[in-house]
Amino acid sequence: MNSISRIRNNFFFLSAADFTAKSFGFLLYIVLARYLGPEQFGIYSLGVSFWLIYGLLANLGFDPVIIRDVSRDPSKSESYFSQVVFYKLITGTLAYLGLLGTCYLMDYAIEVRHTILIFGCLLFINPLNNSQQSIFKAHQTMSYVALMEASRAIIKLAVIPLIIAVGLGVQAVAGSHLLIALILFVIFYHFILKKNFCRFSFKDVKFYNPLLKSALPFGFLGLTYIVNRKLDILIISKMIGVESVGWYNAANELVAVLGMLPTTLSTVLFPSFSASYGRSELKQLTNTANFVIKLINVIGIPSGVGIFLLAPEIINLIYGPNYSQSAIVLKILSPVVCFLFARSVLSWLLTAVDQINILMKIVITTLVINISIDIWLIPHYGYAAAAFGVVVSTFFAYISVCWNLRRRLDGLILFKSSIKPILACLPMIAVLFICDDFHLFIKIGIAILVYVAAAFLFSVFDKNEIEVIKKIVVPGQR
Repeated sequence: MNSISRIRNNFFFLSAADFTAKSFGFLLYIVLARYLGPEQFGIYSLGVSFWLIYGLLANLGFDPVIIRDVSRDPSKSESYFSQVVFYKLITGTLAYLGLLGTCYLMDYAIEVRHTILIFGCLLFINPLNNSQQSIFKAHQTMSYVALMEASRAIIKLAVIPLIIAVGLGVQAVAGSHLLIALILFVIFYHFILKKNFCRFSFKDVKFYNPLLKSALPFGFLGLTYIVNRKLDILIISKMIGVESVGWYNAANELVAVLGMLPTTLSTVLFPSFSASYGRSELKQLTNTANFVIKLINVIGIPSGVGIFLLAPEIINLIYGPNYSQSAIVLKILSPVVCFLFARSVLSWLLTAVDQINILMKIVITTLVINISIDIWLIPHYGYAAAAFGVVVSTFFAYISVCWNLRRRLDGLILFKSSIKPILACLPMIAVLFICDDFHLFIKIGIAILVYVAAAFLFSVFDKNEIEVIKKIVVPGQR
């Protein structure tokens, strides 16, 4: 199978799964937000944030190392998997102790504390699920990753509304996450054995392994990234209250759903980027990166513009009038969509060319900027200030990653590829103002048609790029 066919197949497997997972997950968030109300939804969001932050301590960066090294040498599968499972059982325990201590130091109410501690139990199971996925990704068998993500989303959407319907509350919802993760671990370990990729073996386990040193930069990078995304929720919960967490996270999760495409592309391309760099195929790496950057800008820029103009209507349609306060957050976060789409792919590209330490410095600086803005402005301007901090820090990260990539990859086109998509947005903006009284769905449909027409008029893609798109989209093309 050639590289284009492999990327196409992997992309569509993961896209289908990610679309299912994100769509079903977002539907679940809508159900939870509407049924629980801002305060209880805020408690749920806070529990998820604690789990995600401490989950990075439990994962400790092992999974990207598995993908990078096993994609280059598949014979390392068993030794890496066994060693990582051993380490994650230790780091999961340490992470849970850290979560427990932080939870009590924050002096939350009993209901909030118990919900956080139940979510914390996922620190023992979910990191192992992640390592299973990394083995499948390293072998570029994305269909199993897709199956795991889709199964998780479908089961949650089937089970959690039933829990809510019988009145069991937010703690039972947290417990269902734990049970589903355990079931998936057992099922997909069976698939790993069936594919004969690897199995857990004590003979491959050492208390200290060079793998640990390789994983630490990835772990630190991942920790700072997720803290950058979720720490504002913890700060809002203490400075303002859990109801404000509900309003803020409603908009924040909507932006996260829109990150489905760059996240999927990054997952598919990282093994390919790493392998190309390992074989010193820098021209192929640069050409692929340029095409992907342009594709991401073509989608991300109009998405951000449309969200800014339609934020109040989007929030009212999805969450209802109880979340009208979320509209200002979504408006402020809309530029993040433009930067986030490109930054996600570019960050993984920087990692693939062995510049993890540079990326780590960028993310640390980004975290400091975000936290500083939160502490300074949230007491005066509330949760809207947290959204502003995300925009400023994301823009800084985007510019920094671009600057460092330009120094290491000759021929990389970054900012120029955004000019034509920006120009194509101008008639779209005009149409949205003209159609202001139309229904939201009609406005979105008209805006998409006008933008696509303008993109063709400005020749956003050249003939060669159109041929590449055909090869990716049409299975018969080579």
